[in-house]
Order: sequence, then C-alpha cells, then structure tokens
Amino acid sequence: MFDRFYRRENAPAGGSGLGLAIVRSVAERSGARVELDTAPLGGLRVRVLFPALPTDHPAPPAFRPG
Repeated sequence: MFDRFYRRENAPAGGSGLGLAIVRSVAERSGARVELDTAPLGGLRVRVLFPALPTDHPAPPAFRPG
C-alpha cells in the first residue's frame, strides 16, 4: 500500500497511487510514525504521529518568507 503507484483493484476513485508513498517518505524523514485504519463509514483513515520535542528543547527560528 505504501509502494509508489500502488492502486487497489477496482478502486472507485482515480489517483496516481503516490499519496501514501509521499506520506511515508515525509514521516520517515521526520521521525514520525504512520498508522492506517479503516474509517467508520468506509475508506481509509491515515494518522501521522510526529514525535514531540522535549520541553527543554530550544524553539526553532520563526519562518520569515524571503
């Protein structure tokens, strides 16, 4: 399911099959974890759980566009 261009047979919606591959790539680079679950009314629920920074960790610099 996390492979690039993966598409379920008889999928009702279109798509390239790249979505979960991109999610996994970003999660791995961030030290995050991806969880998949079936949604209550059908479909797929995707959770990305990012690790929390320790409270004594300095805050990152503010983003200032160029």
